[in-house]
Amino acid sequence: MSNAENRTERHWTVDKRVPLALIVTLVVQTAGIVWWASSMASTVASQGARIVAVENTRSGERLAVLESTIGDVRAQLNRIEAKLDRYAEKAAAAAAP
Repeated sequence: MSNAENRTERHWTVDKRVPLALIVTLVVQTAGIVWWASSMASTVASQGARIVAVENTRSGERLAVLESTIGDVRAQLNRIEAKLDRYAEKAAAAAAP
């Protein structure tokens, strides 16, 4: 065999006898992969929107808890100040006979 004949025998070629079923299978698989990727992209987008909504709800709840806690701390501070004022008044009254 010559080099030219040897090269053509080793060279891979597509024959006209490719079955139609193979072509249809490849097209259907490709369409399925595209459809799957599209549905994954929409799922990721919707999950992202749900995460943002949950985070916004949680930050609203946290804000409400913080406001409540600050209100409680202010009430305690007012009671402490009132007790200190009463103590200062008693000390002033006891010092000035």
